[in-house]
Amino acid sequence: MAEKAIADNAAERLTESTWGVGYRTVFRVRPHVDAIEVAERHVRGWLGEKLGGVGRLDDWDGATSRDFDDRYSILVTGIHDADESVGRRLYRLVDANLTGTFIISIYAARETGAKRGLLVVEGALDGVTDDAALDVVGTPRIVRDLLDELEPLDGSTLLTSRPQFVRSEDVRSVLDAITDKTRIGSVIVASSPGTEVDVAWSEIIEKLTRNSLGVAATFVIAADAVPVLNQHLPASHEAPAGRVRTFGPDVQLDDPLDGRAHRFLGPSTLARAIRGRTVIGKLPAVHARGPRLRLLERALPADARRTIELLDRAGRRQRIAEQVAIESAGEQRILPDSSAAGAPSESGPSEATTGTRTPVLAILKRVLARWLGRAEVTELEVEELDTFIAANIADARVAQDYISEVEAENDRLLTELTDLRAQLDELGFEIALSADEVRVFNRENQLLKARLRELHEFTPPIDAEAELWAPPADVEELIARITPGEDAHTALQYVEFTGDPAAVAEVRKRDHYGKYANDLWDYVRVLAEYAALREGGVFDGSVYMYLEQDDVDGFKCSPQRHAARESESVLQNNKWRSERELPVPASVDPTGRILMQAHFKPTHRDQFAPRMYYLDDVKSTGKIYIGYIGRHLSNTRTS
Repeated sequence: MAEKAIADNAAERLTESTWGVGYRTVFRVRPHVDAIEVAERHVRGWLGEKLGGVGRLDDWDGATSRDFDDRYSILVTGIHDADESVGRRLYRLVDANLTGTFIISIYAARETGAKRGLLVVEGALDGVTDDAALDVVGTPRIVRDLLDELEPLDGSTLLTSRPQFVRSEDVRSVLDAITDKTRIGSVIVASSPGTEVDVAWSEIIEKLTRNSLGVAATFVIAADAVPVLNQHLPASHEAPAGRVRTFGPDVQLDDPLDGRAHRFLGPSTLARAIRGRTVIGKLPAVHARGPRLRLLERALPADARRTIELLDRAGRRQRIAEQVAIESAGEQRILPDSSAAGAPSESGPSEATTGTRTPVLAILKRVLARWLGRAEVTELEVEELDTFIAANIADARVAQDYISEVEAENDRLLTELTDLRAQLDELGFEIALSADEVRVFNRENQLLKARLRELHEFTPPIDAEAELWAPPADVEELIARITPGEDAHTALQYVEFTGDPAAVAEVRKRDHYGKYANDLWDYVRVLAEYAALREGGVFDGSVYMYLEQDDVDGFKCSPQRHAARESESVLQNNKWRSERELPVPASVDPTGRILMQAHFKPTHRDQFAPRMYYLDDVKSTGKIYIGYIGRHLSNTRTS
């Protein structure tokens, strides 16, 4: 009974908590490999390492739940589906440490015959959202061990615990992985910048991708193999030397626009996180978000989904049944011994006793007959009735628990649906606005081409500075270009970033396809060319005037993407105003901060809607200072 109470305590601690899932992977086990045996063996290894030796597990049978100490516990649930000839087991490991309570769940399905088994591994953190868990939950150690032993496949793509180093003769394996239509995870391709750094590059990429193990196949391309690989890829899908590119599922090499779906990690972003041959800071977690989200948000394969649903449901039933059994045991009354004082004599019960006992026996017989089909009042029948009642109470509680979960899920979905509808409305407005801009630009383009033909100019003009102003890989790369350092761009002569990089990182997490980075870089170019015109005495006006005056040459964006000042409601709110008091050099303001009102808006969506705030100080210092790039600051619609 004590062991059952301990097991129930472990289970109760889990069922009462809510956690955010930050990691999931799905492994296909090769035919004739027992997935449950593999899972139990690795669970024992994990527990043995944590508990200081496998000897601590000598009395654990591998099939029951247990608390080992105040920190480590395990919940085990097993079922067998005779109709499907499938055995299933869930191992849920709990590690409650100073950082938080981490939960590792291993779902195992064992197929009979030559069919392939299944392992699903999830990592979660108690008390946080899924989004927060993505940044905190690392790759479970068990995943690395399973990769080493099983060498599982994602579709036809091999998953490994370390990046695969690829030379020229092995390029075919990378191409096959990129174009594998059956994989559901990602492929990370890291092209070495030079032969002399092949080894160091491989070690750096291993550190970079440590949070992507199990959710992505990673390839390090040797320097001499980079041109060989790119010969087989269209320009839109190339992996240039020194770049790290993540290919999602369902790559379409014949569609140039598809290239935007498979993102680069900016070289400056990576360089700033490299220390020796390791990668520091949050970059490994940020880089892994894309591959992890693809598996967390993607619909699971049907057999994996069924395994998880059946084991979770059985786990709820098991925990409730154990609780009912414990409650029943605590409520049992010990019947008096027949030899005790006051017990009926051997000659038989008294009339009074008989008068009160007979109706009870009759009722008990009816109950037994109704529920068990037998009316014999024996100890065995009464115990069987007790078991029957306990089981049905457990079923009822499971049903009630399930109903509560469904209701909570429906509430969550309704909230999500409301938010999605609001976002859809905002996106509809954004698309309409963009369509208007495109329509105006197209008409201007047609008129200008007609004018050139009238002047007998048949060769369209070429942007001589297109390469100089090529967009960055991400917003962090953009920041590197306008921050003093070796990666500085010529734009730094006129435009300098003085804001908080943490706010920029938030934008990068949400900018999967680089739209914000591209738009924000256009605004930097607008400011740089405006400042150059001011410095040269060609133009004497504000950024707003520059954007509005067509007779002033220079790179421009739509005036609708710019706001010259904030509303009075914002400026009169002390909290909102203080958010816009942003960092500047002491040469601009001795306090190191100044109110910035002018800003660019790459999107009009009002929930996240990134903004770029700047101070035009060309007249005094010859520069424009960008004090903020990040989510939409507080106003009447976002607060």
